[in-house]
Amino acid sequence: MAKSSSLLGIDLAYVIATIGCITGAVLFNVGGRMHLLSHEHYYLIMDFFPALFFFLNGFTVTLTMRDRRVSSRKLLSYMGRRGSVLMIIGVLFIKIWPVNLFFASGLFFLISPFFAQWNNLILRSFLVFIWVISVVFINFDFPTFTTFSGLQLGGADFKHLFSFLLFNGYLSPLPWAFFFVAGLIYGRTDFRPRGWLPPSSLIAIIVILSSIAIEKYAVSIYGAKDRDVLLNAWGFNLKFYLPAFLIYGIALCYLIMNTLIYVLRGYTAGAFSNFVNNVSASKYSIYFFAMFIGIITKSSTNDIIFRERWAIMLFAVGIVIISIWMSFFWKRKVSKKTPIEWMIKKMSSSSSK
Repeated sequence: MAKSSSLLGIDLAYVIATIGCITGAVLFNVGGRMHLLSHEHYYLIMDFFPALFFFLNGFTVTLTMRDRRVSSRKLLSYMGRRGSVLMIIGVLFIKIWPVNLFFASGLFFLISPFFAQWNNLILRSFLVFIWVISVVFINFDFPTFTTFSGLQLGGADFKHLFSFLLFNGYLSPLPWAFFFVAGLIYGRTDFRPRGWLPPSSLIAIIVILSSIAIEKYAVSIYGAKDRDVLLNAWGFNLKFYLPAFLIYGIALCYLIMNTLIYVLRGYTAGAFSNFVNNVSASKYSIYFFAMFIGIITKSSTNDIIFRERWAIMLFAVGIVIISIWMSFFWKRKVSKKTPIEWMIKKMSSSSSK
């Protein structure tokens, strides 16, 4: 996304988020751990990566709107068409690859023209509303269909359809819309922090600590959570209930973005920045390549071989490397635009980025 060295931190954040999302998708899909997902509690580490990804999507929408060379109306129209493409891709694969960020990303881009130009007060109120409605929803017994074994497409009633769209496969619109809107708001602030610990980062640290207290209160209401023994390494099995996770996630997004933007503010162009920019610009294709490899692997192998922690993590690392290599290979041999990004540009009929 970023072309100047001062915004290299945004591209690096996208790289981190994309790699994390791929690792989580492989872990939950190929690793056969979909049954551990729910709309009540979220993995403290693994689920932060999609939160950061959607946060960055909202952030870049605001940055794009700052481009005075193109009218806001044209840019928002492009965002809507871009969202339609991503949403269609997500729907095509949503049943066979549930941890699928295309559907939610597409929906957010599609509807962003309706609220992206709201003033800060209304947008912040909307953010609070999303937090409240997301927390309220965890008190309802929605069938999440994380394994899609019980979905009856022919005779599904409204409740089943509603649950399928909002809670399928863990990366449905709620509560990830919270992070997308938070990114929109972050893009309106002075996101070029001065110093290692600007006031917003200090506040973020305090909020992260407060999320621990919120989690303890949530546990007293909802009860203890299950633990995945096979993920019990470096705290990967730690979970927060949704109210605490949303607070923790948004604060960590602010802290990481402030840090990356400050650290890389004066980085000159070089091999590292070129690599980061290329990976960031190809993020949807890289995720698509990883999803494609994962689907083939899952359909042609037995989940038992991926029950060992080392096996699934090694496979996840391999998929990340192969997917990034495929994107670079595509750019060298086929087109300067990777397939999903090319499709977005072609179908959107716009040269805006």
